[in-house]
Amino acid sequence: MKKILTEWRNFLIKEAAPSVPYTDERLEKKISLYMYQEGDENYGLILYRKEKYVDDFYIIGYASIDLLSDEGDERFSCIPQTYQVAAIYVEPELQGQGFGKLLYSLAYAVIPDGAGLTSDKYSGTLPAAQSSWKKMEKSAEYSKRKTPMGNDEFDYDGKKTPDDKMDDCRADMDLGDKNATDYSLEKNNNSIGKQLFNNYMKQHFENDFMNRDSVEDQLLRRAIKRFGQIYSSTFS
Repeated sequence: MKKILTEWRNFLIKEAAPSVPYTDERLEKKISLYMYQEGDENYGLILYRKEKYVDDFYIIGYASIDLLSDEGDERFSCIPQTYQVAAIYVEPELQGQGFGKLLYSLAYAVIPDGAGLTSDKYSGTLPAAQSSWKKMEKSAEYSKRKTPMGNDEFDYDGKKTPDDKMDDCRADMDLGDKNATDYSLEKNNNSIGKQLFNNYMKQHFENDFMNRDSVEDQLLRRAIKRFGQIYSSTFS
C-alpha cells in the first residue's frame, strides 16, 4: 500500500509539472528573477526562464523569506535579526543541479547585511531542504550568529537559557523531525549572490512581456501553488 501511495504522489507531482520542459528551445536561455516584497519583512523570490514570444514561463524554483525576530516581543527575539525561509522548492526535474543553493544565496542577498537565515519554524521543512540546512551548519561559508551573551542556539521554551531572552524563539508547533536547524546562519561573503541577484532582476525587467503586471501575478500564484503541491505530497 505504501508503494502504491508513493507512486500515486509521484504521478500527481509529474502531472502538475510545467508544460514546457526545462531543456525546450521555446524557453529563453537567460534566467530571470522576480521578487515580490512586502515592506522589509516579507520577500518572495521566483527564479524562472521566460518562454519566447508569449507571456509564459518555466519556474525553476521559489523561496519565501519572512522576518522571524520580533523586537516587540521577547518570546520571539530569535537571535535578532533572523529571517526564516518559510517556503522553498526547486522543480523536481532540476533538483541536484545547484538551484537550491542558488536560491539560498539570493535569499541572503535580500536580507540586511549581518542578518541571519533559519528554517521555517511554523510548518517545518521539506526533507530535501533539511539536508541543505545541515550542510550549511557545517560549511565554513556560514557562521552561527550569537546573542550578546554568547548563545548561538534557539531556546524554544525559554528554559534552556532563562537569563538570555535574545535567543528565545517560541515556535507555535512542535515540529519534531521537520525542524531543519536550531541556528541563525549568516553567510560570511555573499558578493556573488548579490551580483547574481542584480543580474537576474535586471533580466526580469528586460523581458518583453505584453502584460507585465499579469505575468508577475501569475509567477507568484503558480510558485505558491507548486510549492503547496510538492509540500503536501511529501508530508501527506
